[in-house]
Amino acid sequence: MDKLHQPSRRALLTGTALALPVLAMPAIVRAQAKSLNIISHRVHRNVLTGEGGGKGGDIIGDWSKATGTGVNWSTFDVAPLHERLLREASLAETSFDLGFVVNTLAVPRVLTLMEPLDALQKSDPIEDFAGVAPGMVKALNAGGALRGVPFRHATTGLHINDAILAERKIAAAPKTIEEMIEVAKAATFTNAAGVPVSGFAMEGVSYVNMVTLSLAWDAPFISEDLKVLPNEAGMLRTFEVFRDLYAARALPRNFATLKQDEVITQMQTGRAAMCHFAFGRYFAFNDPQKSQFPGKISAVPPPASRSLGDGAIVGTTEFWSFVIPRNSRNKELAWSLVKAMTAKEAVIRAALNGNGPVRASAYDDQRVKDAVPYAAAEAKVLAVARPPLPAFDRAVEAGDALAQAVQAVALGQVTPEQGLADLKRRVEPMVKS
Repeated sequence: MDKLHQPSRRALLTGTALALPVLAMPAIVRAQAKSLNIISHRVHRNVLTGEGGGKGGDIIGDWSKATGTGVNWSTFDVAPLHERLLREASLAETSFDLGFVVNTLAVPRVLTLMEPLDALQKSDPIEDFAGVAPGMVKALNAGGALRGVPFRHATTGLHINDAILAERKIAAAPKTIEEMIEVAKAATFTNAAGVPVSGFAMEGVSYVNMVTLSLAWDAPFISEDLKVLPNEAGMLRTFEVFRDLYAARALPRNFATLKQDEVITQMQTGRAAMCHFAFGRYFAFNDPQKSQFPGKISAVPPPASRSLGDGAIVGTTEFWSFVIPRNSRNKELAWSLVKAMTAKEAVIRAALNGNGPVRASAYDDQRVKDAVPYAAAEAKVLAVARPPLPAFDRAVEAGDALAQAVQAVALGQVTPEQGLADLKRRVEPMVKS
């Protein structure tokens, strides 16, 4: 998964028109709370501060100035973030006031450790809360109460180095997954500098974009009704593709250990021609300060198999939500920040920084259309995208099992058929438990 998920340029959108509303807070809160401690993934910090690029500027900085509150960040990768957040939320008291939870882990045993938000929403409501993705909001209810507020979706796009495709005399972006496989092989070569180029790069340690690939054959890993491998033929084809791409060197040699930041670097340096990644990574791939190909890496909807119909596209989407631990010491202040960061203007500005907006209206804003080249493609994919996994207690463990199975198949340690059978045998008890 994109692990948050992106897009250091200074804000182009400044001035009173973009100022966040000053939020009314009790004077005692202003006086006593000097800082707010946030536990997050680095991407959350990037899109709220503008440090990762984009044109939305320092959104959280405006809130900090308006409220006289310092903001302290503790950033972790996805798994360590959730482990630390849940450990802290289980204590008598925590120093963290605000955190983020991904949808896969938004299960009742996790959500019930978080503060019920209905009373805060009633007394100090978020602007047009009905405009925040209703399906995401619904998933955040537990124990008869709202326990989180959606902030970001990370929806997968196909990122393509158009300069490499042109060098290899490939005329157009692939329109089907079958074409994408052929393009990946054709774009695997050693460039003029003697550097090997892989036609397609993907994290080998994460299941998220493995599912993006399998959905091209309409083959979810685990269905919404918790059936494991509901389309075994499609998943078998996916395993065969991983085997074949690795054998053709179209996947990087270190695929089995490849991590998110390494995929980003490979795209920025031209050592990979294509990758599945959250659309918001467009800014990082084209950052003139970091990329050797600024303006030459495009983002398009991931294509599906021609067997699913002409022009069929697929995608995975995950969403992250603000949560306030029940044992937090600064709940009203934390809510003040949640309210500010999910207001309409803040959602637009975060989108300009590469965030997946949780308000559909943000895609209609002219600034987003002008500044986010992939906005129309992302909106199109979001309409058909699925979560890579449904939420259940052992979802992360199941995802790791898929990643391990793909690694074994790609490296030739087992056949695709063996890998599929082993995966099903391992995961079915996790789902049943």
